[in-house]
Amino acid sequence: MADESKYPTRIAPYGLRMPPDLKSRVQASADANNRTLHSEIIAALEEKYPSRPTTAELIAKMEELLELQAATPVPHNPETQQAARDLIYQLRQLMGETPSPDDAENDK
Repeated sequence: MADESKYPTRIAPYGLRMPPDLKSRVQASADANNRTLHSEIIAALEEKYPSRPTTAELIAKMEELLELQAATPVPHNPETQQAARDLIYQLRQLMGETPSPDDAENDK
């Protein structure tokens, strides 16, 4: 059963025009992935434009980072520190805050 909150059935249809050669490539990909043309287009758009992570997902990621830091014998693991800075940046964006200049420097 499809997640109806993600793909509501009562949304207005959107007519999409595309060049025939592009349509045939998308259709070939849809066939290879055992999907309809519509589903293939949705999957491609979801990949290109992913949704923002939820606060719960970011908190879970922070918990994973904290566990990794606790298990790491080196007190100042640069990869963990960068990941934590990235997470803080994402949290600030999610909360609608303007990231600080320090966060912008660490943005990849």
